[in-house]
Amino acid sequence: ALQPNFMMEYNNRVYVNDKESGIYIFDHFATYLKKIPITGLDQFQVHNESIYYSKEEKFCQYDLRSFKTSCREIEKEGVQSLRIENDKLFFKTGEGVVVYKTK
Repeated sequence: ALQPNFMMEYNNRVYVNDKESGIYIFDHFATYLKKIPITGLDQFQVHNESIYYSKEEKFCQYDLRSFKTSCREIEKEGVQSLRIENDKLFFKTGEGVVVYKTK
C-alpha cells in the first residue's frame, strides 16, 4: 500500500513520494505513468524535466529524460530542504538559508 509523505504538481503531472518505494508519477487525470526508484526522501522539487533532492549530505538531480542521477557534495551540513527558483539554489539549514547561483 502506498504511504505518501509528500506530493507536488508540475506541468500537469502529480508526483507522489513514498519514502519506502519511491516517487510515483501520475498525469492530471490520475492515471499512473511510472515510478522513480529514489527512496528515503522527505521532499523534492521537479524543475525543467529533472527531480532535485538532497540525501546524505548530497544535492542530487535525477533527469526524467535520460533516467540518470548525478550528485554533488553539499558544502553546508544539516540541509533540511532545497528549492530552485530563478537560476538560484536555496538550501534551508538549521542556521538559516544558503543561496547559490546555478548559472
